[in-house]
Amino acid sequence: MSKKQIKKIDVDQDIVKPIKKKNKHILLKVLLVIIIVIILFFSYSFIKQKLYQTRSQKMTEEVNEIQKDKVDYVFIEINPFLVLTIKDGTVEDVACLNDDCVSIYNEIKIAGKNIDDSIDYLYDLAKSKGFDTSNGVKVRATGNVYIEKKDYVIVEYISVADKEVLLADLKNNESIKNSNNEGYYTTLWDKLKADGDYGDVYSCSMNNEELECYFTEKFISNIFDEKQLVLDYVGLENQINKFFNTLDKFRIKHTKKDDTEYISINYNEYVATGSIKIEDKEVLANVLSRKIGHQNSSSSYEECLLAGTYEYVDLKDFNLLNPNDANKIKRYTPERVIKDCKEVEMINNCLTGNGPCDLE
Repeated sequence: MSKKQIKKIDVDQDIVKPIKKKNKHILLKVLLVIIIVIILFFSYSFIKQKLYQTRSQKMTEEVNEIQKDKVDYVFIEINPFLVLTIKDGTVEDVACLNDDCVSIYNEIKIAGKNIDDSIDYLYDLAKSKGFDTSNGVKVRATGNVYIEKKDYVIVEYISVADKEVLLADLKNNESIKNSNNEGYYTTLWDKLKADGDYGDVYSCSMNNEELECYFTEKFISNIFDEKQLVLDYVGLENQINKFFNTLDKFRIKHTKKDDTEYISINYNEYVATGSIKIEDKEVLANVLSRKIGHQNSSSSYEECLLAGTYEYVDLKDFNLLNPNDANKIKRYTPERVIKDCKEVEMINNCLTGNGPCDLE
């Protein structure tokens, strides 16, 4: 190899080294830019979420304060049958719905008491007056009034239409019918319209002089979008936070157990579910659902059916201002469960001698 050739190789190597060095610098710069972008993105998302939580918390406190002015009706049936108006958990007025109540009306002193103490007071008063209290107390309430469940207290939530039917039997204090929420609904609606989530997460409208609020269909479809879980986990997490923040805004109870959030409806615990599939077939979608009962070997046919039945509320029909509306609760029993329960019934009938033992 000539000196000229050796010199040429040396020159080429001197050219290659800077190129490699330059490429390495470019790669490092690109990586640094990517890291900075990722840090900025997550910092922005974190700050944005914190700001949202702060605004949402403030709005929740303001809305909850307004909700204290809502008037609800609570019907109490022991043997005396009476109705109370309740504001912020406290009794405001009392009226009778049967003659037994009228006979002790002047002794009923519960104005200003909380609802749970009032129920205890009325139960003890009825017992002291010799009324039959063996069936305990049946309580029917409108709205989202929280009433403590006890062994002798059965609680049911009713619609506005049911309330009007019951009020038709008033025996005294007709003025109790005049308690309305017109001013309350106007104030509440104005406040909700100022909420950043209004129109996006939920919206409201008046129906028969009652304000109703529901999650929007767009929000419901987004929160259960499996593609979003893969493509935008942070966005989905924000949507889920908005869902539970909205429940708080409307004072709907929910508790976390074993990483699952349970939503209280009529004292039962429901789970928000995007899809319920049985044998790879979707049977329910976008619902709040729960399994009703538990089955054992001695279950009757009805008990067996209940054990496999889903009780659910379509999320689009879930009235945030009246979450306990029993008229919105539906049931679904899979065909497989019905078939299995018929077989269980035949086996039980065979074992107890109440039916044939030809189980083929």
